[in-house]
Amino acid sequence: MCAGAIVQARIDEVVMGSMNPKAGCGGSILNLLEMPEFNHQVKVTRGIMEEECSQMLTNFFKELRIRNKQEKELRKRMAENAGDSQEGLKQPF
Repeated sequence: MCAGAIVQARIDEVVMGSMNPKAGCGGSILNLLEMPEFNHQVKVTRGIMEEECSQMLTNFFKELRIRNKQEKELRKRMAENAGDSQEGLKQPF
């Protein structure tokens, strides 16, 4: 989520199921949502269905990495096949 956009849009409340321990400005690395220095603070509720949300995010990114790897391998094979088919079209001068 983009904490800066939430503050700028003056959204009153955010409900988070899972925190990102490596990044994020909604309370994990930095907490932009509740900074008194801003002219707007957001009411934040954390940990709603935390286990389920964490598992959903873990599964999503695991599947995304698998899909990206498969697509990369497919593009590589297609490029190799295209190169092979071009070899047959070349005529010596």
